[in-house]
Amino acid sequence: MAFSNVDRTKEVEKEQGVVRIKSTDHCHYYEKHPDTFLQRKECWTCIYSDFGINTGNPSDTGVCEYNKDTNRLSHNPLSDSKEQRR
Repeated sequence: MAFSNVDRTKEVEKEQGVVRIKSTDHCHYYEKHPDTFLQRKECWTCIYSDFGINTGNPSDTGVCEYNKDTNRLSHNPLSDSKEQRR
């Protein structure tokens, strides 16, 4: 696993969509995922990150889905899964 440990705050503030990230990156908008026990403030453990964990093929690179305009996720994965079940 390559360590980059880059502060992505400025990229997250500028973007309208998603920001490409590494698992060890971080930013000012970090919010710990409730299912993690790790104490490091890295993208890997942030609620706004997507590293393909639910696909069964996780990666060290992913995307940040923080929406600066609404201060929340760009999309709601729970809503997506409810729509797919209908």
